[in-house]
Amino acid sequence: ILWDQLNERIVVDRDNWDSEKMFNGVFGMVTSKLFDRKFLSDKGLTFDETIPYAEDMQFVTNAFAAAKRICYLPQFIGYHYYINESSLVQSNGKSGETLVDYARGLVKIFETYRSYGINSDSVNGLCMQLSFFILGSSDITSDQRSQIKKLLEPYVIELDYPPQSKLNDEHTCELMYYIPREVILNPDNPYIGRHVTGMKDGSLALFSILKKNTECDYGKHYSFSAIKTIEAFRFRVPLSTSKTIKPLMDLCINVGERNLLTSSYVMYYCSDQEGDLIPFTNDHIQQYSQSLAESLNEKKSLLIGRIEEKKISNDGTLILDLKSIIIKHFLHEYIEKNPRYNFELTSKRGAYFSYQGNEAYAKLIEDSLLKRDLEQIVAIDTSDVLKFFETLVENADKFIEQIRIKDGERAEELKGIIDEGVDKPIAERIWPELQRIIAFGAGELYDITSRMKKYTGNIPHNNGYYYTEEAILGKAVEDNSDEFVNVSNSTYYELLPIKGEESDTVPLSQAEVGIPYQLVITNTSGLYRYVTNHFVMIKSVEIGETRFTIY
Repeated sequence: ILWDQLNERIVVDRDNWDSEKMFNGVFGMVTSKLFDRKFLSDKGLTFDETIPYAEDMQFVTNAFAAAKRICYLPQFIGYHYYINESSLVQSNGKSGETLVDYARGLVKIFETYRSYGINSDSVNGLCMQLSFFILGSSDITSDQRSQIKKLLEPYVIELDYPPQSKLNDEHTCELMYYIPREVILNPDNPYIGRHVTGMKDGSLALFSILKKNTECDYGKHYSFSAIKTIEAFRFRVPLSTSKTIKPLMDLCINVGERNLLTSSYVMYYCSDQEGDLIPFTNDHIQQYSQSLAESLNEKKSLLIGRIEEKKISNDGTLILDLKSIIIKHFLHEYIEKNPRYNFELTSKRGAYFSYQGNEAYAKLIEDSLLKRDLEQIVAIDTSDVLKFFETLVENADKFIEQIRIKDGERAEELKGIIDEGVDKPIAERIWPELQRIIAFGAGELYDITSRMKKYTGNIPHNNGYYYTEEAILGKAVEDNSDEFVNVSNSTYYELLPIKGEESDTVPLSQAEVGIPYQLVITNTSGLYRYVTNHFVMIKSVEIGETRFTIY
């Protein structure tokens, strides 16, 4: 909340309202509030069912207006509220008719504010969210956008520039003020405003990264605090490569210097295929383990992988490869600490440590063979899945005898499957309920993926996430597809045209469909305008969503 959280209890009454605090932030959300039942009944307070979106704003506003006294408990923690990004409310794919209905509902809410003399930044927030819905709608017509303008123009033109707070930083306030003006007030072409274009280009991710790293040496040198536009960032900060950051990395690794590339604590150094080391902060690694957790949640899963022997740099930081970092962090954060997810993994945490060669998969194979009702197989990439099945087939007799000790009936079933022959796919015979393989297998892994399918056959294959040391570069759009969509919430992307002569990057909004580009990324671990060795072919560019294939 926006109240002073050093106070345990704050009581306000009708004669002592602090409007600047009470009616901004998240005041209109019904969550985190307890209402006296008799009070609601006496005042006849119910939800207005004619308001299809943000109806709690109307309810809470009427409750505040009717209340004689409100008690705030700034230090109280009541529960954890999880935002489901795939819910109807969070989804941008809404029809034009639905959005016109939303606008009518917002008019009721805003008129309620006016009737009580409330000036709230919630108007900015609701108008901005509606703007996002408009930009994300695939079937909204120009006429429907004009209807929305007619309904909401009186409120949009009166929007105040919202004050910065611990909820809304400078860039968010700027978007809350300008986005509704660019989208709602321009029904003929709501996609060309500077701030809308900035969103398409990834401004939200970029300015979040710059803000977090303003005080590191790199951020001070290139004046991150003064950079307010994407154009300024591209002008001010030069393109970089592993050669650019190596001297700084050497100072960190060998001498123990801190805060050169990033203001955040470096949890790991990740060794890439060329042997270069890349810093991994908590923000950076969290997105990897979060994505893996989402792939595994609520399914009976076999997670294939292992954690290689660790090395330690001179400054005491662990050095691991990317796969080891992802699985290690996932096991620690989501298996040991985080109760929110519902995981049913075939193997326990210890099965992923300290195994070499074929032994790396032996425990995973034995554990998974005991689970006849396995629903999915998940790995970082298809090379792990291929190695898993090759090890299983080469040592089938040994594994069956190990299974026989624990489950004789299952052992006989597996023996029959192997005796039928392994020249045809065996995965669905071993696990009849197997629904999907999730593992990156595009680009340079295409041949390995083809070899994997000798064992997995026609079981749907999803490329999962395009994991690289620099960032999660994309997420597969659907099963059996080599098309990816960018993961834009924590990485800023630029595209470097592949030309013979020297060239500058282009932002996502200027990407040409069907043209190959080299990816340039800025991440949360201290890589700024970093030229990767990854190449993509652009398929489409929308607000916050760029689709591409890898080659």
